[in-house]
Amino acid sequence: MKKTLLTIVAALVATVSYGQPDVLNNKTSKNLWKLDKTEIVQISGAFKDFTTKHEAMNAFYADKITYKIAQKDSKRAPEEEIILTPAYSIFTYHYTDVAGGFFPKNMYDGASFLVEDGKAYLAPFKNLGYVEGVIEADVQNRYSSYGADSITFIGSVIAHNTDEESGTSVSLVLEPCKINNYVPSRLGKKEFGAYYFAEDNELYIPASTTLALFEEDASKTEIFSPYYVARSLDLQPQSDFDNYIYKGTCEATRRSNGATAYEPREALILKTSSSYYVKGADVFNQNAWIKYELNEDDSKAKVSKDQYVGGGTWYTDSNHTTTFDADLATVGATDASGSLAWTEDFSSSYSVTQARGGNIVIENEDNVYYGLYMYANPSSYSSVYTWVTQKITVTNELATSINTVKDDIIANGAMFNLAGQRVAEGYKGLVIKNGKKYVVK
Repeated sequence: MKKTLLTIVAALVATVSYGQPDVLNNKTSKNLWKLDKTEIVQISGAFKDFTTKHEAMNAFYADKITYKIAQKDSKRAPEEEIILTPAYSIFTYHYTDVAGGFFPKNMYDGASFLVEDGKAYLAPFKNLGYVEGVIEADVQNRYSSYGADSITFIGSVIAHNTDEESGTSVSLVLEPCKINNYVPSRLGKKEFGAYYFAEDNELYIPASTTLALFEEDASKTEIFSPYYVARSLDLQPQSDFDNYIYKGTCEATRRSNGATAYEPREALILKTSSSYYVKGADVFNQNAWIKYELNEDDSKAKVSKDQYVGGGTWYTDSNHTTTFDADLATVGATDASGSLAWTEDFSSSYSVTQARGGNIVIENEDNVYYGLYMYANPSSYSSVYTWVTQKITVTNELATSINTVKDDIIANGAMFNLAGQRVAEGYKGLVIKNGKKYVVK
């Protein structure tokens, strides 16, 4: 794979990777994990064909690709610098070229936006630039029973990609896509619509709109990368979630290899009226948010199939000579009949009880397992990655947010990043100092 330098318009520098114990150092741009063959459990019954997946996709989740990123000097004057608000989209979709379709994905945190003074700004991918839009005030949103402002965004260059070997550089534009057989390609126009709910400071890009990065050359119809595709974004400021995300713990026991117990892990839990979203519950990617959907009386919950968890590249043999790519998604199974088999709807079910002290406990029902299905390319490597039982404890203690460090920020003039972590004077990017946000270049 050729090395590339991705230069971002008004961006920060970031590299993300999974916490797998078998990550290997290598000279390519992919992190390679060794496949633990003992985790693979073959069970009877064909898994549903992936072409039945949802017809939508989500934004950038490049945990298995490491791009070398550098910041481009902004052309704006310092006093004109636009600072966008980091957002969550509780529900969105992840596009996977490995499996050839689209996965539901929870709590996407890669986008940011700003709406003020009749203008709107949207950056759908973390650490890339933004596009601008114009608000048509008081235009009724057909997707809502109450009023919303209509916004027309114009696609524009938000990044530059340079091949380090040849030195060739191309500009990358954000534009809407068309979808054909679950594959996105260039639509041929730059405008796309969105809606803004001022009461909630909520920006909604409808599911009918798919966005992706393309080379600026209009004759290039293929997307630049499967990791820069976005659809169905319902963006709300991350700070709005501060009073709804609680601390918790997650215990997991692996069914295979003699019911091996994992070390208990800290978890974050978002409480909504109909679901719990848990970060830290999955044993492969502890940064993934898994949705536990409640029944009508909140006594039971289930994890539906095909929630996107993560992906990577695995070795096919002990000599580390060949590899395959795969994406992992949730699936459920039961051994109530004595042998392991898929549950009826491929989901995993849970009981929900209240423990002493007011804590909520979400625990697998008897003989039901939470699993990960590995969609691989080539498909001959597709299989179940692991089976576990889970016990999640939700406390009444709110998770620490950026607001909890504000007093320290104001008191001593130190700089903090958006996660509330103190950073040194040489730190580059978006910081908080003396209670205000700044971009440090």
